[in-house]
Formats: sequence, C-alpha cells, structure tokens
Amino acid sequence: MFKRIHSNRDPGDTLGGELKKEFAVYFGKAGRIIRKLLEQNPRYTLIGMSLCILLSLVLSFTLFRQPQATAPATTPAKAAAEKQIAPVRDGLDQILATTSALQQTLALKKQVEALLAKPVLTPADSADLEKALDRLNQLQNHLNQKP
Repeated sequence: MFKRIHSNRDPGDTLGGELKKEFAVYFGKAGRIIRKLLEQNPRYTLIGMSLCILLSLVLSFTLFRQPQATAPATTPAKAAAEKQIAPVRDGLDQILATTSALQQTLALKKQVEALLAKPVLTPADSADLEKALDRLNQLQNHLNQKP
C-alpha cells in the first residue's frame, strides 16, 4: 500500500555545505578584494572605524536616548510592561473569568428551564425569567468579546 522510499544521500552533505560549494567563488573573490583594500589603506580603515565608533557613541547619548518616565506607576507603558512580564498570570485570570461565566451560564440555564417547566408563571416568576435571560445575554456578549 505505502511504498517505502530509500534515500542514499551522503550524511556529510548539508545545506550549508552545498551553499558554500556553490557560492565559494563569489565569497572568495569578495574576501580577496576587501583584504587588498585593507592592506593598501590601513590608515583610512582605522580612521573610518574610529569615526563609526564616535558616531555611534554620540548618537546613543543624544538621538537614541530614551527619556526616563517620572510619571506615576500607572502609566500605559508600565502597564504594558507588566502585561508582558506576566502572560501566564493573565492567561490564568482569563481562564478563571471564563470558567466563572460558564458556571453562571449553567446555573441560569437551569433556572430558566425550571421556570419554563411551570404550567403557569406568576408575575415574580416572569420577572425572574426576564432577569435570567438578560444576564444570559450579558454573559454571552462578555464571552464573545474575549479573544
């Protein structure tokens, strides 16, 4: 029924090895050109690297500096950071809230079924039925809003 496929591939052949074989000519040529430029102009290379370091230093202390927040502890950034720190706690809280809503739904369903089983409803029964149906609707909307 199922045909077994045998692979006779060499275990030493890997994707990296094959890419290296294919593009070795280009990497070798680029390496030779770069080495030649560095050997011919060592002073310009040193000056260029030093300028890059200085530019990085200046930019890191001026343009890319993040101002420290001196606002109260309830800033949106801190709330977002706390949310990232404790995703497990948030997930458990969400599970507990959903479980509670489902338990309430089951209790309300039993209450509605008990009221509907009565042959005649009193005004108090009608009010209870209406409240239960409204609460079921609220719970359904609440459960549908959760991602």
